[in-house]
Amino acid sequence: MKKHLINCIIIGIFLFLILWIVDFNVFEIFDIKIMFVMLLCIILLTTTSYKKSESDFRILFAYQVALTSIFATSLLFLQELSKSSIINFIVPLQPILYGILFYILGYIYYDLTRDKSSGSTDHKILLQEKYGLSIREVAIALEVLNDKTNKEIAAKLFIAESTVKKHVQNILRKTTVTNRQEFKKLIHHQEGISID
Repeated sequence: MKKHLINCIIIGIFLFLILWIVDFNVFEIFDIKIMFVMLLCIILLTTTSYKKSESDFRILFAYQVALTSIFATSLLFLQELSKSSIINFIVPLQPILYGILFYILGYIYYDLTRDKSSGSTDHKILLQEKYGLSIREVAIALEVLNDKTNKEIAAKLFIAESTVKKHVQNILRKTTVTNRQEFKKLIHHQEGISID
């Protein structure tokens, strides 16, 4: 609860500072029509492509926000170009601002509503200093513990399969094991689960 309060205070300060830059003239920045259409597109794209078994919601949501922001910005720039030789840069750049805002709000919502109990033991074990795993390596290691292949991990995290392979090699090296089965035994041994 304390962490959520601190996050809310930080977000409040962030929004205050951003609004201060524009002298709190919010209505010049926000176009309700563009915001509504973007939000609707983000929700539609995220819900149609989200599969619990395959996707990390945060990564998928961030990807859809970026995709929608870039697409809307491109369309608005094209519209401005067709109007006249003088381009108004404010309107075409609004979707980028809205995308950032939607991402922050989505991340806060996800952080407040996600189930913190699932996988928390594995996550805590993998974050131990003795292993020295990066945040990305921890995310990949959790997928390895769930018996995901490199291809499945790459699809879920939106990265190349060769990148996953390199991360898995680093995870095995850092945990001083030679294969995935030994890695699973090492981690599950620490949480008291036996693996055949």
